[in-house]
Amino acid sequence: MNSTMKWSGQFLSSSRLGAALALSFALGATAFAQDTDSSKSKPVGMSSSSNEEKDSTVHSRFWVGIYGSGTPFGTVSTHNSTDSNGDTFSAAKSGGIAGGGLDFNLRVRGNYWLNIGVLYRYSGYDSTENLNDTSSTIYTERTRAHLFDIPVLARYAGPRWRWSKYSFYELGGVLRYAASPTTTLAAANVNGDFCCAPPSTVAFRRTIEGVSVGTGLVAKDDFGIKVAPEVRYVRWLGDTWRSSTLGTAKDQLEVGISFGF
Repeated sequence: MNSTMKWSGQFLSSSRLGAALALSFALGATAFAQDTDSSKSKPVGMSSSSNEEKDSTVHSRFWVGIYGSGTPFGTVSTHNSTDSNGDTFSAAKSGGIAGGGLDFNLRVRGNYWLNIGVLYRYSGYDSTENLNDTSSTIYTERTRAHLFDIPVLARYAGPRWRWSKYSFYELGGVLRYAASPTTTLAAANVNGDFCCAPPSTVAFRRTIEGVSVGTGLVAKDDFGIKVAPEVRYVRWLGDTWRSSTLGTAKDQLEVGISFGF
């Protein structure tokens, strides 16, 4: 019953996230309504360099965006295991799907930009250890933390290699900082709850690094608001939490959208 409720809660959270992102993308779609094949052709008498200069002046040199994102597969990976004594260990991820924050965009030169963001997520895990003993001892652990992802990306938004006149590509590094981690431990057996559960054996790192690559679209709507939907892939090089049953989701897919001013 508990596992069914957890699954249902995760499904509802994912559904709400999907609906929110779909609405955001729908609201931003008007900014890209003018994307036609004819716009991709180079006007007669205009050089490639003049095309790049024209594209680079579409947006102001610096703009700030309100960024929302979703990681469909979460930030923690989990699995179950059994040791040689018959003790079973299980874990379930919690939160980390939806996130939000700010991103800062600075045009360095021409169509080359520097993108720096601060993205917040609340994430963690629930783990259970079932001992194969006469008392049916169970240890549970509930851990949460505030995760701050700080991507520093080089972005190219020029006419070369584009798949839309609004498209851009980005590449760079990401730093994740885990703030205020909290852990609650409990123990129980056939006689009920008892004191005390042993200390957690899950390794914790406050900061980890990763590399990121992505692509997206950026345009300005009729009200002057910049709209930038994108997809990013992050490969994490370490683990915020690590044990035999859980760790950081090393391959992270992120779908986001930014509304800038």
